[in-house]
Amino acid sequence: MGFRGVAQLQKALQKNIGLDAVKRVVKQNGAEMQERAQRNAPVDSGTLKRSIGMEMSDVGLTTTVAPTAEYAPCL
Repeated sequence: MGFRGVAQLQKALQKNIGLDAVKRVVKQNGAEMQERAQRNAPVDSGTLKRSIGMEMSDVGLTTTVAPTAEYAPCL
């Protein structure tokens, strides 16, 4: 059992999906992830919550959400 037309399917998908749409989805999902991380952060002074940031890389194809507070790894 095998697949036929995979190369044609890949070509059509690459043609029909622009990177702008992908970047928009990556950015939106990253922002949602940042919001959820901030909402679920333990709040004492609020420092950890404020330190959770979002960084986009790979020309907008990757989003990293992480805290920068020094003590964040301990939590």
